[in-house]
Amino acid sequence: MDAESGFDGGKVSGGGTIGFAQVLPATAAALQPDVEAGDLLDPRVNLRVGFRLLRRLLQAFSGDTARAVQAYHVGPRRAVAGAWSAEVQRYVESLLAAARSARWGYVQGLD
Repeated sequence: MDAESGFDGGKVSGGGTIGFAQVLPATAAALQPDVEAGDLLDPRVNLRVGFRLLRRLLQAFSGDTARAVQAYHVGPRRAVAGAWSAEVQRYVESLLAAARSARWGYVQGLD
């Protein structure tokens, strides 16, 4: 949430992602059909959908956290195709490093 939205639950990106977890409305609707764009401004809805997305990506990439985070950031199709820039790779690496060293606790599967 820090990297995606800066902990701004009302953030809407230029690419159309919304809220803390920066979820696209179409992605939210695919994961939970009753969720509409405005619903993503509700932190509970946004985080539920964002965590559901991350869980599905972790399953899709057999627990590979780096690939799941890449897919979260660039989209699953682009992640599978390896279609991301060196900038995205650095971003993902910085997220994983921050998670490893976070004071708020151990994140299972990153080591």
